[in-house]
Amino acid sequence: MFGDNFPQEHVIGFFNLGHALLIIVYLFGVIALAIHNRKHTRQYIEGVIKGCAIYLIVTELIKIIIAFIETRSYSAMFPLPYCGLFIPAIILSLFKNKTIKHIGYTFMVVGGLVGGILYIFFPNGSIDQYPLYHVKAFHGISYHFIMAFLGLTLLTTGMFKLKKKDWIFYSAFFTAFTFVAIFTNTFLGTHSLFLNTGAGIGILQEICDRVPLLYGIIVYSAECFLAFFGIFYIYRFVKTHFHFKTQSVILLQEEQMEPENA
Repeated sequence: MFGDNFPQEHVIGFFNLGHALLIIVYLFGVIALAIHNRKHTRQYIEGVIKGCAIYLIVTELIKIIIAFIETRSYSAMFPLPYCGLFIPAIILSLFKNKTIKHIGYTFMVVGGLVGGILYIFFPNGSIDQYPLYHVKAFHGISYHFIMAFLGLTLLTTGMFKLKKKDWIFYSAFFTAFTFVAIFTNTFLGTHSLFLNTGAGIGILQEICDRVPLLYGIIVYSAECFLAFFGIFYIYRFVKTHFHFKTQSVILLQEEQMEPENA
């Protein structure tokens, strides 16, 4: 479960029956749990977020420490992938200040759904190298499952209503970490936010090698603009054309409070 002494036939790999089954179970679990949370109060879901925050922070710290011990490289200490921003976002969501909490929720929804869903289709460094029961595979899958689950929970329960103007909060949060990534990539030799690596993906790697500045702009634009507006328009389409038979507890509570506040 921890070492490298496992049969290679236990490794699932990509784009096969095992991977397809994992995708189905993963997505079903995310959707089912998010819809189930419509039955719970805001306080309950905030408790779930706190529990997930503790798990993510502790396991990620352990992962980084072990990676640094094994490699002795700064890239292990400051990996800062796009999905890594979910941790500072979930920390912000625990603040009582409404603006800070809103910033955290915004990235949890957008980054959580984009990173969490894309990951299970391309789980590099996970089921392509380790068995499903290996700690590295389990950590990667559980981390991104929580991202997608919490992002969808915030939307399906009505705890967070994504609006077009929220791009200001998302872009400010993401751009702040983009400057951090540029610094660590330049001076520490990291590959933060994928701004200086095509991750071996054909045409992306070629652009990155030939015109690194253009590549960085393309990646920044995809993560800052395409990610947000992609989720926003999908959310608006689903909200407009699909309706749940039962109202979420949070939305019902808000409707009951409106006459009192009027």
